[in-house]
Amino acid sequence: MTSQRKQRGRVYRLMRERGVDGRLEDRLWDRMPAVGREFGSPDFERLMEEDHRLEAGVFDPALRREVEITEPQRAELRSRLAHHRANPGEPGITLQKLRAKLR
Repeated sequence: MTSQRKQRGRVYRLMRERGVDGRLEDRLWDRMPAVGREFGSPDFERLMEEDHRLEAGVFDPALRREVEITEPQRAELRSRLAHHRANPGEPGITLQKLRAKLR
């Protein structure tokens, strides 16, 4: 359980015990300190490296899946990459046109 979930659980328990209404809940959430996993946090890079090392969060192996593409799709992607590398300033293709061509 993440520290944010634990803290949220503590707040909810306290509120239930004291019979607090929703307005106070909003004020409590506004005062709650950030846990450091937000973008812009000074600890963001360190936490991302830690997640990578522990295979947690977005690096969880359960979230990985192989993308299966056909050989014609693979050839098309290779030719597009080669063309892009040879002409980096040229505008690209829209996603709709790409999908239509790969069908």
